Amino acid sequence: MSIQKIARLAGVSVATVSRVLNNSDTVKAKNRERVLQAIKESNYQPNLLARQLRTARSNMILVMVSNIANPFCAEVVKGIEEEAEKNGYRILLCNSGSDLARSTSGLQLLSGKMVDGIITMNALSSLPELTTMIGDAPWVQCAEYADTGSISCVGINDVEAAQGAVSGWPIAAAAASRSLITTSAIAMPVCASAAIKACCTCTVWRISR
Repeated sequence: MSIQKIARLAGVSVATVSRVLNNSDTVKAKNRERVLQAIKESNYQPNLLARQLRTARSNMILVMVSNIANPFCAEVVKGIEEEAEKNGYRILLCNSGSDLARSTSGLQLLSGKMVDGIITMNALSSLPELTTMIGDAPWVQCAEYADTGSISCVGINDVEAAQGAVSGWPIAAAAASRSLITTSAIAMPVCASAAIKACCTCTVWRISR
């Protein structure tokens, strides 16, 4: 099934079918519905490679996470995928383990034009190297602030969130003079800094990793 046959089935021009396939917002609603119905009835599958060569876009986003087994990362990736699909994109997932060698391997997709951009959820320790490899490609650092001035970042106020968690503890309410928090290693510097600041304001004196 070709795009020309889809156009004939829908009673529209080839250009209209092309605009629908490329998720253009310039197509009239009734024409879009006719094209989508024709695609459904004919089980048409667009040639993604041909589209990529023609438009120089893959409509794919590389999502690089430090540990997909982390429930927080899994929830964020789920949200990224849902929003990407709403905007005509799909995601490729790379579980880097915050390892530079694995990150480099994943970034070959970016240099090879197999993806249009990247979202990272890695520790800041590797950002200088990542910056060099990613270059001018669209890049968003998620859940960790990158204080470089050139990287778009999405996250929360970690200090405020940590303060809210700590201040709700009975030990904080009772103004205990000495308290101890024991955690696993905190890989992300901003998260570690936020935890320390929150504990200082709530008379929690020491964090042990």
